[in-house]
Amino acid sequence: MEISKMGGFHEEYVSTGVLQSFIEDPSLFSDMINFQKIYEWVFKSFRIKGSVDLVRVFEQEQISRLMIIRRSWIYGIFINLLLLLIVAMTVVNVQYILEDFSSNPIIGYLISGLVVFSIVFTVYSGLAYLIYFHKIHGKHNDIINIYEGERILTEGSAVFSRFFNRVTMSYFLSIIITLFAVGDLVFVSGDYSDPVPYISISSLCIQVMLIAYYRWRMIDLEMDYILVVPGKIYFIDQVGVHENIQTLQLIHNIKIIQSSYPNFLGSFFDFWTIEIILDTMGPSMQGVSRPPHIHYVSSPMETVNNMNKLLLDYEKTPFVMEAILADIGLHSRNPDEPEVRERIGEYLVRHEEYMKTLFLSGDPQERDEIVRIYRKYIPHHTGFW
Repeated sequence: MEISKMGGFHEEYVSTGVLQSFIEDPSLFSDMINFQKIYEWVFKSFRIKGSVDLVRVFEQEQISRLMIIRRSWIYGIFINLLLLLIVAMTVVNVQYILEDFSSNPIIGYLISGLVVFSIVFTVYSGLAYLIYFHKIHGKHNDIINIYEGERILTEGSAVFSRFFNRVTMSYFLSIIITLFAVGDLVFVSGDYSDPVPYISISSLCIQVMLIAYYRWRMIDLEMDYILVVPGKIYFIDQVGVHENIQTLQLIHNIKIIQSSYPNFLGSFFDFWTIEIILDTMGPSMQGVSRPPHIHYVSSPMETVNNMNKLLLDYEKTPFVMEAILADIGLHSRNPDEPEVRERIGEYLVRHEEYMKTLFLSGDPQERDEIVRIYRKYIPHHTGFW
């Protein structure tokens, strides 16, 4: 991972090999049509980079740590088993297309080639995305720095955008091929007694529906998640093109965070359902029929423990900033006032060695706070972390 001294990141960064070709290759695997932009323009509730925008709001609120909770990558493997069914339907489609266009084999081979290309493109894109998902989210759901969280979500959005564009292109290409087959039956052959065109069109329709369902489930994998920050939990649920964000506050809404095995497979592969038991008397919770939840989360015990730890973190005092304000005799002043900002900047320059020692010996919360202070009051500092 390449990160600058000031903690910036490259939005288009991914590792070498198949992932790099998947994202950066400007030739065969580049985005032919940006379906993401089209969908986001037509459906305002569909935002692949919505998580990045939310985390940037957290940064403006001076939040330093968060958790990103997603479904297990094992769930992604089960989704991608649909590709086997799609490939099987492709074999059937090619056979019936060649038989349907036996009188004009050139057209038959051309359509069959487009069908095969569409599915190979879909399979390649899906497997490459799953490899990336496992690489980033195949670990425990740990508490991380806000800037690391932004980097992960930005990279993930970039990779998923390309996957979405490619699978959507395959989806519409399959629709066009199906419509062509219908048009050939109606306007060219006109032979309504032959069952082969009907079987061919039906199998093509099944293939279109399978690609649509596969894309929908992959959207769930990428765009259904939980963000946890001190004192709050954000549930983001993307149902098709509709996004639903539910914010739960510890002091008003949350009673218990619990986890349970959903079924035998969950027990075998160690993925659970995490569920938030709500105080239905709390603000905005009236009428909620089912507690917010997310299925197929790995390492459930560690995840729940980290969630509880981070939720309670909002009660802790920003120790380092209070110490700095006390040292410069401005403990009762607002640190965002121009004069106070200037004094804090001067203090950080004069006591850099002390701040470096404090950073190296401090706990994760103190380190996050020191990084955040330097970014805010000396934005061009080269950093010692």
